[in-house]
Amino acid sequence: MFDCQNDDEGEYFEGLYENGHWDWNNHTQGLIFISDLTSKPNDVKILPPATIIGPIQFKDDIGLIEQQRFKKRYQRKSSGETDVVFLQDIKDIVIYTAPISILNKSVINILHTSAADRFLRASIFYFQYYLQIADEMNKRILDLENKIRTKNSIKTESVFRDNLQDLRLLITKEYCNILLGAEEYKKYHHLGPKKKSRSMSKKESVIFESVLRISIQIIWVALGRKKINEIELEMHRIFKSKIFNMAEHKLAHNYKTTLTLEELCVLQGHCFNPNNKKLNMRAPLMNELTCHRDVSFMVFGLGVVKYSRLNSRLRYMERVLIAPEMMFSELQVTIGIIGLPRARFNTMLREIKVPAPTTSSGASVRQSMSRLASRFSKSTGTARTQKLYDDIYLPPQDFEEREHLPEYFPTESYPNKTCNHQHRLKWLARITRLRSGRRSAKIRHP
Repeated sequence: MFDCQNDDEGEYFEGLYENGHWDWNNHTQGLIFISDLTSKPNDVKILPPATIIGPIQFKDDIGLIEQQRFKKRYQRKSSGETDVVFLQDIKDIVIYTAPISILNKSVINILHTSAADRFLRASIFYFQYYLQIADEMNKRILDLENKIRTKNSIKTESVFRDNLQDLRLLITKEYCNILLGAEEYKKYHHLGPKKKSRSMSKKESVIFESVLRISIQIIWVALGRKKINEIELEMHRIFKSKIFNMAEHKLAHNYKTTLTLEELCVLQGHCFNPNNKKLNMRAPLMNELTCHRDVSFMVFGLGVVKYSRLNSRLRYMERVLIAPEMMFSELQVTIGIIGLPRARFNTMLREIKVPAPTTSSGASVRQSMSRLASRFSKSTGTARTQKLYDDIYLPPQDFEEREHLPEYFPTESYPNKTCNHQHRLKWLARITRLRSGRRSAKIRHP
C-alpha cells in the first residue's frame, strides 16, 4: 500500500455563500449576504480556505535569510559529488514559495505520489518541446520572406505536429487517472474512494486549481525560469475550454491572432471537437483521446505497465516518465534542468554564472579561451553558445512495423515509486503551523 495516502483529511471546503440568504440593503443599494448560522461570541470560528480567484503570486525572489532557512530545514541533503537536480528539489522550492491560500493537506499528499511525478515529468517534457518547436516555427515563418514553401517544409512541420500530439497524449493519460480516481488519486475523487458518496465538487475544484497552478510554477522553474506567459497560456489552453481560460482573459486579447495558420496547425494540432458548446464541453486535452490518427495502444500504459517489447520511441518516452534522475545523462534523457549537476545551481536552482575576469591576466585568459573555443567549434561544427539544457530529439515514428494486438495483455506493472516521506511530513507540518498562525491572528484582530 502506498504510504502517502494514510493521512486523515481535515480540510473544510464549504462555499463562501452557503447556509444563508440574500437581502436588499437600502443603504448600499445592493444585495448583501446574511448568514443563517448563529455563532456564540466565545466560539472560535475556523474560516474555510478562500476560493482561488485571480492571479497567484509565488515569492520566488526571496532574500538570503529566507534562502538559508529553506536550505537548513527543507532542502534535500546532497548525496555526493555526482548529485543531480531531482524533481523533488523543484517541488520543494515551489511549495516553499507558494502562497498558503493554495496549499492544503490534499495538495501536498498528491504532489508526493508517483502518479503526480509522472504527470509533472510529462508536462515538463511537453512544454520544453513545445517552446523548442515554437521558436523553430518562428524562425521558419521569418525565413519565408526569402524562401519558398515546399513539400519538404510541410512534411517537416507535420512531424513537429505529430510529436507534440504524442507528448500531449502522455499528459492526457495521466490526467485521466485524476478524473477517474485511479491508483493513488482514488482517495481524492469527487465521489469519494468508493465513488458512492455525494459529489464534492467544491473540494475537487480547489484541489484541481491548486495543483494546476503549482504545476505551472514547477514547469517554469524546471525550464530555467523562462517564458512564463507562454507556459501559462498553453497550460490553461489544454486543460480548460475557452470560457474558463483565465490566462487568456487576463491578457485581454486573443493570442491566437498573433500566430500564423502554419504555427497554429503545428502547435495546437488538429484534434478539436467542434460539438463542444458552452458548459457542455471538455478540456481540449481530452480531445487527444478521440482524435483519429495512428497511435500505439501501448502509449496509454507507459510508466505503469511492463511491456516486454517497445520500440525506440516508446522506450524513450517511458524513460522520461519513470527513469531515475541519476541515469538521465547515461540514457540521454532531457527534461529541463532535471538530471543536471546540482553544483551548477544555487539554493533556489538558479544557474550560477561565473563572471568574466577583468584584469590584464584575465584578458589574456579570455583570448586563449576564445581561440580554443573557435578551434573547437570549427572542428566539431557546433556553436559556441551553450544552452542551459539540451534540445529534445524524439526517435522517429516507425509506421512500417505495424503493431498487432497480442494474444493477451501484460498484467505485470511497475511498483509505485516510494515518495519522499520525510519531506512530505515537513511540508504538512509547515502548512499546519502557518494556517494555525493565521487563524490566531484573525481571532486576536477581528
